[in-house]
Amino acid sequence: MTKRKIERVTFNIKTGDGSTRSYQMSGKNLIVGPNGSGKSAVQQAVALALTGAVDNLSGRPVVSDPKMIARMGYRGGADKRQVFAEVELDQGERCRWDVMQHTEGTGLLRPSHVRPRWVVPQTSKDNSPHMPMRDVTSLLRASPKKARERLLTLVGAAQDPTHLKEVSTLSDADMLLVEQLTPAMEDCAFVDRLASAAVQADKLMREANADVKAASNLMVSLAEKTGMRVRPETVLAARDKLREAESLYEDAVANSNGGNEESRKLLENMLAELRTQEQKLVKREREAFQKQRESSVDLDEIDGVDGALKALEWSLSEGFEQCPICSSNVGRKHLETCQTFYRDRQQSHEEVAKLNEIMAQCDQEATRLRREIERLAQDLNDLPVVSRKTLTQEDVDAAREVMEKMRQRYTDLTERAQAWESYEHAEKQVEDRTSRAADMQAAKRVFQKAAKKILSALVEDFEDRVRTYLSDEWLFGLFVGDDRSDAFYPGLYAAGHDRDSEYLMELSEGQRAAALAAMASALHSYNPVSLACITVEDRGYDVDTLGRVLQNLVEAEPTVIMTTTTMPHAQDTEGWNVINLYDEEQTGTVRSRTRNMLPPPPTLQVEEPEPEEDPLPELPSRLGEGPDAPNTGRARGGRFRSARNCTRKFLAEHGELAVSRLAMVFPELEIELDDDVDTIAETVAGWLTPVGIR
Repeated sequence: MTKRKIERVTFNIKTGDGSTRSYQMSGKNLIVGPNGSGKSAVQQAVALALTGAVDNLSGRPVVSDPKMIARMGYRGGADKRQVFAEVELDQGERCRWDVMQHTEGTGLLRPSHVRPRWVVPQTSKDNSPHMPMRDVTSLLRASPKKARERLLTLVGAAQDPTHLKEVSTLSDADMLLVEQLTPAMEDCAFVDRLASAAVQADKLMREANADVKAASNLMVSLAEKTGMRVRPETVLAARDKLREAESLYEDAVANSNGGNEESRKLLENMLAELRTQEQKLVKREREAFQKQRESSVDLDEIDGVDGALKALEWSLSEGFEQCPICSSNVGRKHLETCQTFYRDRQQSHEEVAKLNEIMAQCDQEATRLRREIERLAQDLNDLPVVSRKTLTQEDVDAAREVMEKMRQRYTDLTERAQAWESYEHAEKQVEDRTSRAADMQAAKRVFQKAAKKILSALVEDFEDRVRTYLSDEWLFGLFVGDDRSDAFYPGLYAAGHDRDSEYLMELSEGQRAAALAAMASALHSYNPVSLACITVEDRGYDVDTLGRVLQNLVEAEPTVIMTTTTMPHAQDTEGWNVINLYDEEQTGTVRSRTRNMLPPPPTLQVEEPEPEEDPLPELPSRLGEGPDAPNTGRARGGRFRSARNCTRKFLAEHGELAVSRLAMVFPELEIELDDDVDTIAETVAGWLTPVGIR
C-alpha cells in the first residue's frame, strides 16, 4: 500500500470576502490564530476535498448535503457562483469538490467531486476511511451497545483469528457449534461470528421454549381425554368383539327366523374368558399378599415408620426442638438423627412396597374386569332365548343394538389409544426440547463469556495503542460494558489505579481533544489506508500542555491538522508545519512556515473611528418580534393581517430604504427592490406567521 501525503490545500469556503486561500501542508500541521480567523476552515476544506463532506456544520457531526455546504461560500464577488475545496497530493494527484450555482440563480447544479480511484467518499456504503476522527465521534455518539459492536468490528477485524480463539478458551465442541450456527460467516471476523453465534443460540433457545410450551398445553388438553391407559390388546379384543357382533347381526338379518343361539353362545364365551382373566388376577394378588405376610417386615411397622417420618419432617420444617414421638425437648440435632434412622428403615421396606404395588395393580385391573363381566352378563340376560326358526324383527333389532354398543366401545377405545399416543409424543417432545433449550442457553452463556474475554483483551490492546500518542502521566482507559451493563466512555485512570474501572475519571475538555486524536490514530493503526487525516481542535491548552500534545502526536502515522489560539514554544514545533494566522490578520497575506515560529506580533493601538449613523429606518416592533409558533385558524389569520398591514405601512413611509432594511433582516426571503408592496407584505407576513399545529 502506497502512502500519500497532502502538499497543499486551496479553498474559498468561510472566507469573509469570497477570496481563495491556499496553504502549504505537510504530515503534521499546526494552525495558530485568533478566533474567527479561519482555522477550522482549513480542516473542513481538507475533509470536503477528500470525502465530499465536512465536519461540525450547523450542529451536525458530518454533512454531505451540497445545499448546506454551499452556504459556507461567500455570496458576493466574482466567485459567488462557485464553492470549492481542493487538495494537492504527492505523486501529482489531487482531490477537488465544487458546486456551481445556476446561472439564473434558481438553485445549484450537481456537485462535482474529482478524486483518484483509491479515495473513498463519505457517501459510500461503509463511509470514508480517510477521516478516522469520524469513527471516534460515531463511537461516542452511538448507544453503548452499538458502540461496543462497532469497536469490536474495527479492532477485532485486524486481529489474528487464531489468537482470538486462544483468548476465548473455547473448546473444540464449542467451536464446532459456532461453525454450525453461523455457516454463512466463514469469511467474517471471528468476533463478529462469535457474537452472531450467541444471538443464534438465543434464538434457538427461545424457539425450543416455545415448543415446550405448546407441547405442555397439548398434554393438558389431552389429559381430559386419555383417562386410564388403554393397552393395545384391549383395543384388539374390542375389534374382534365388534366383528363378531357384526357377523351375528348379519346372520340375524339373513335368517330372521333362525334363532339366537349363536349370539348367546358368543356372549357366554366372552363372559367365560373375562372370568378366567379375573381369576388369574385374584390368584396373583393372593400370591403377593402371601409373600407379604411371609416377609419379616411388620406392616404396622411400615405405617409407623411413615408416620414418624412425616411427624419429624413437619417438626423440622416448623423449627420445633421437641420430639413428636416421645414429646421430650431433645433439640434439632436429635430430631435430624431420628429422621436419618427412620429413612434407613424405610429403605428396607422396598420389597414390601413392590408387593403392595402389585396388589394395587391387580385390584385395579380386577375391578375393571368385574365391571365388564357385569355389563356382558346384563347383555346376556337381556337377550331373549329364541329357538331356531323363531327369530322376529325384535330379535334383529336387539342384535343391531348389541353391534352398535360394540362399535361405540371400539371407537371409544381407539380414540383413547390415539390420545395416549399423542400424549406420549408430546411428553417426549417436552423432554427433548427442554434439553435443547438448556443446551442453547448454556452455549449462549459460553459464547457471551468468550466474547467478554475477547472484548477485554481487545480493549486493553486498544488502550495501549492510544497511550502511545499521549503523555506518560495520562493513563488512558476505555470502559466498555458487556450485555449486562451498557456503558461506553473514555477517561483517564487515577495515578496508581491503572486498569481499575472504579478509578476511571472523566476527561476534561483539553484532555478530550488530545484523547480523541490519539483514539483516531489508534483506529488507523488497526485498519491503515493510503491517506488518513486527523483534525484536532484546541480546547484551551496552556503552552506547556500544548507542547506535550504536539510532541506526542508528531509520531502519529496519519496526517494531523491541529488548530489552536495558543502560541507554542519553538522547540515544541519540531516536525510541525506551522501556519500562523496572526500574521495574516496583521498583514492581510497568507504565510506558511515549517518548524520555526515567530512570536506573535505586537498589539497595535489603533483609534477606532466613531460608528456612522445607520441610514436605514428602524424596523417596527411588530416585524421585529420574529416568527410566531406554527398555528392555524382565526388566531393565525389575525396575526397574519396585522403583520401584513404593518409591513405595508412601513413600506409606504420609507420606500426603498424600507425594502433594503427588510432584505437585510430577512435574507432568506430574497426580497428584491423591484418587488411590489403587496408581494413584499404577503411574503413577510407569511414568514412571521407560519402555518402548522402547535
